[in-house]
Amino acid sequence: MSKTHYSVARVNKVTRGSMGACQRHNERENMDYKNENVDLSRSELNINFKTCEGMTYAKKFDKLVEDGVISTRGLKKDATLLDEVVLDINTMYFEERGGYDYALKFYTDAYEFIKSIYGEDKIISAVMHADEINIAATAELGRPIYHYHMHAMAIPTVEKEVRYNKSNSDPTKAGQIKEVITQVSHSKMWKSEPKLDENGEPVLTKNGKKVLEPSYSLLQDKFFAFMTAAGHKDFERGIKGSTAEHLDNLQFKIKKDSERLAEINANLELSGKYGEKVGELKEGLDSLEGIGKKTFTGKIQLTSEEYDSLRGMAEKGIAIQKELLEQEKVLDSREKIIQDQSWTISSLHQKINGLEKKLGEVKEELEQLKEKTKDYLTALKHFPKEITKFIDDLRDRFNREQQAKRDAEVRRRKARSRDDYER
Repeated sequence: MSKTHYSVARVNKVTRGSMGACQRHNERENMDYKNENVDLSRSELNINFKTCEGMTYAKKFDKLVEDGVISTRGLKKDATLLDEVVLDINTMYFEERGGYDYALKFYTDAYEFIKSIYGEDKIISAVMHADEINIAATAELGRPIYHYHMHAMAIPTVEKEVRYNKSNSDPTKAGQIKEVITQVSHSKMWKSEPKLDENGEPVLTKNGKKVLEPSYSLLQDKFFAFMTAAGHKDFERGIKGSTAEHLDNLQFKIKKDSERLAEINANLELSGKYGEKVGELKEGLDSLEGIGKKTFTGKIQLTSEEYDSLRGMAEKGIAIQKELLEQEKVLDSREKIIQDQSWTISSLHQKINGLEKKLGEVKEELEQLKEKTKDYLTALKHFPKEITKFIDDLRDRFNREQQAKRDAEVRRRKARSRDDYER
């Protein structure tokens, strides 16, 4: 049975501090990629669908701000400024369809998908990597197999209406739209949406609340739909939460270590490599049976030939024992590697499960918060001036009450001081 192929679309959040690392990897600016299975001799085959025109990611971003294409108004210092969108299908999907040439066609269409999501002017880089070797597939097929995928660096934005406030020089404009800006905002662009059933109706919880669909899950749906409409078939939408493609190499290494461990175990059996040596030693020992003569005192007396034979057998036995000890050390080392790698996979799954649980808790808290504030938000939407005035009045009233309490406390302290002085 052939392997099922799955599409993958995932988003990594990038701050200003992490832009440099993304750029060095995506644009192949590092000198060494030993830990990433990158074959730099093939990097010339990587395809850039969009470049920064000689600038760094950070400078290109700042240029778009300077030109007024985007706005960072109100963003925190550590805010997400870029989305790194990784588009992917498992390696053998491309290999079965012509390899590099088919991958180029696929990711040319995939770039159109990125443009449909972000707009081309918000994309600062998009590159198809063709130089990362898949060691599992390479070992299986006996020839170099490369894993084709795309990294796109795009700016998450939403259209935001900026309104005049009541402190404006012209009070009659308060609440009116002053300007519409393209605001950088990862959280607003990727907010969750209500999950729909087969009839297009919102799915509800047992308490009657709408179930929200994670935004990245919707991205997976959109990518799958876009690429199949573009004529790319015979793959399925990625499994939610799956990281199978990225664990392939680690699992392959564990498999190979397991095979080597089995080989070492076989070598330690008498039927294997050392079995022959031990067999030779046993035959030699059998041949020594009955050698020597008892002396008058009961000691065994050997001829020089018998002594040499016995000494040779002893040396051979010591050599075998030494080799066995060395192999046992290798065995222990391999067992530890396999245990560590197995633990790593288990730890990753535990972390993923833990994060999914926390995400569910946050979503539930968010739903509760929305439920508590829905009346206020509805009122604010329909009566912004009245609600703003109401809030301002409450704030002024609160401030007056707090000031009154402070004044009263000052008077009490003065009164106590005066009483103490008079006494």
